[in-house]
Amino acid sequence: MKIKSTFKIMLGIGVLALLGCQAVAPLSFEEQDNYEWQEKEQSSTRSVQFYDQEQFDLENYMDLNEKEVELLGSVAMGKEENLYLSTDLRKGELIHLDPHTFSSVPLELATVGLINGFYSENLNKTFIYDEGTSTVNLLHPDKHHVLGLYVLPNNPNSENASLAYDYTREVLYIALPVENKILVMDVRDGMIWDTIEQDLTGETQVMVYEPAAKLLLGNNGEIMIYDGLNDFELIKTIEAQGEMYVDQARDVFYVGTVIYDALNYEKIGEISDGNRVLAMDHEDYFLVTLGENEGQTILYALSPTGEASLGEKEIDFDLNKATYLYEEKTHLIYVYDGISKVWSYLAR
Repeated sequence: MKIKSTFKIMLGIGVLALLGCQAVAPLSFEEQDNYEWQEKEQSSTRSVQFYDQEQFDLENYMDLNEKEVELLGSVAMGKEENLYLSTDLRKGELIHLDPHTFSSVPLELATVGLINGFYSENLNKTFIYDEGTSTVNLLHPDKHHVLGLYVLPNNPNSENASLAYDYTREVLYIALPVENKILVMDVRDGMIWDTIEQDLTGETQVMVYEPAAKLLLGNNGEIMIYDGLNDFELIKTIEAQGEMYVDQARDVFYVGTVIYDALNYEKIGEISDGNRVLAMDHEDYFLVTLGENEGQTILYALSPTGEASLGEKEIDFDLNKATYLYEEKTHLIYVYDGISKVWSYLAR
């Protein structure tokens, strides 16, 4: 296994196709105060209901009989819960979906592969990563047109790329398993400030524990933790497998069904239902998890400790093929089947 971190000061972006870019201050990787969090009284007898909301069908945009192979699609969330969808059946277009009106508009891009995206409230920009072109598209958060793009240097292979966003420092982490590296991008100017070289196998997942600038990389049955305050030194490796989720406010992270302390990386518990954590609702104080029982996909609401079940709902989506997003402000769960249907569920 090899680990190498290379600090880049002035160069690192292959092509910056963005007009009006201004100079920005250097990145500041410093420890931050933990998110404010007050423990609330909880009752194991309270319940959470999942209510069917809107359904949107994209069949008018595509010929679903075009091919009978397995289709791929992905979804990202922008400002005010606006959704951006990609699908194999609409190459060259990113579909913008307004969840308030459930109207949609295709946005033309050079080419579109699988996407991942983030909205920065501080910068008031939406960043969409396109796996097909290895570019970061900057979208106008309200008008949804492309303002510009950052092209990764050396045209890397983005197959199975995984992304994480540090909202505290405005940093995008791009894990490229085919290239055996993780890029650290300052999204204010597209500069690659650091490159972490790490032997990787197959699919990866990256997450950030923001208060201490720790990068979590899941790959091949291991969770590797890098210290962003110390040149991304590898400080811990945990044998664990499963989808990750980080609760910034409560200083815990989840890997599959297992709960870890984000401060000392020790196992502190397990969730009772589901096989992955989708989100923590800090306002109404419950976990949303996903699981499967006899081939049926199920949404669960659990107590914050993951021990008590507060509610559940069966949904008609393939657990491993659909993409799921949770919006805490509206308590809505969005589910995209990767082809033509988007559903939303209210969890209250």
